[in-house]
Amino acid sequence: MYSLSQRANAVLALAVTVACVVAAIAAAIGPLLSTVSPIELATPKIAVKRTSIERGRLGSYYNHHSQVVELGIVKFDLEADLRPLFTWNTKQLFVYLVAEYETEKHRWNQVTIWDDIITHKDDALISFRDKRAEYPLTYVENVVNGIKANLTLHWNTVPVVGLMLNDRMGSRLSNRYSTPVLASVQFGKKK
Repeated sequence: MYSLSQRANAVLALAVTVACVVAAIAAAIGPLLSTVSPIELATPKIAVKRTSIERGRLGSYYNHHSQVVELGIVKFDLEADLRPLFTWNTKQLFVYLVAEYETEKHRWNQVTIWDDIITHKDDALISFRDKRAEYPLTYVENVVNGIKANLTLHWNTVPVVGLMLNDRMGSRLSNRYSTPVLASVQFGKKK
């Protein structure tokens, strides 16, 4: 006869095998269902209320070793219904608002100005009025004067099991805004 430990080993091996097969089937079905019946989302409404440029330091304000740079401050309205993205296999959504712009030296720049993690379907109805961006608009050359940017809403769907999917939505023309053009300023004094 088989001993108790051999029987426990056989039961445990069967349970792990079944769990792996079920997880593999769930991981394969998730992307297939989204291609067979695509999710229809209403286009999010994004409106820029106000932009301003402030001079400050990236990182800690009190770190006097970092140089003073221009920071684009954006206030925006956002309405988006992401509830249809929640399915039986959705663990959470990582949602972020990106400012995309071009400069002479770099054709494509992206800066995340707001993000959020949504873990419940009830919280996936996003509605903000006059929301200040969490992160300032910056540029590698530390000058954001007169940048013309577009706001686009991006999201990553994090499943319980399977591949993480990402997508984005936003009208490039209706979300376009410009940062103001400032005179050359150094430590609060005009040159």
